[in-house]
Amino acid sequence: MAVSYKKLWKLLIDRDLMKKDLREQAGLTTNVIAKMGKNENVSTEVLCKICDTLGCEMDDIVDFIIVGRQAFADPDFMNKVADGRADDINRCVRCMRCYSGS
Repeated sequence: MAVSYKKLWKLLIDRDLMKKDLREQAGLTTNVIAKMGKNENVSTEVLCKICDTLGCEMDDIVDFIIVGRQAFADPDFMNKVADGRADDINRCVRCMRCYSGS
């Protein structure tokens, strides 16, 4: 499962805050902010601290990208989603070839 924190960065912009402000207000480390900047996983505790600090819900700051059959149809699916290249994605047509081995 992949994550995207684009919603968080947009929320910070909308509230005229910088990552440094969030780090200080939520009591986060620079390593956590760096991991989030690379769309890497962080603990639920970190996400809760951010939500408490910003007065928002989890789905206001993070998208969880869950991949199943789609990964067979387009192995680069997650990178394309993260880059906002939805039009470049090869869609799964549910032909079931990935399950039948053909």
